[in-house]
Amino acid sequence: MSKLLMSIKPQYVKEIFLGNKKYEFRKRLSYQKCSKIIIYSTSPDKRIVGEVNVIETLEMAPSILWERTKDEAGISADKFQEYFKDVEKA
Repeated sequence: MSKLLMSIKPQYVKEIFLGNKKYEFRKRLSYQKCSKIIIYSTSPDKRIVGEVNVIETLEMAPSILWERTKDEAGISADKFQEYFKDVEKA
């Protein structure tokens, strides 16, 4: 499988590397499956900061996804709901 470069805000990058954020939420799935994500930390860092292994890719209604991932989401319910507003699948 391949690697995927993903840009992520610095506050979420920090939570990922602290182990508090085990899920990265996107409105669309990648076109190809990947086994690793290379993390690019956006402004002000503007650099590649590391990589993580992809264990599983989930796709479902946002409300179901939140219930399944909320304990290790690394973001608030409000941020999650705001991001997936008017989206059928997360």
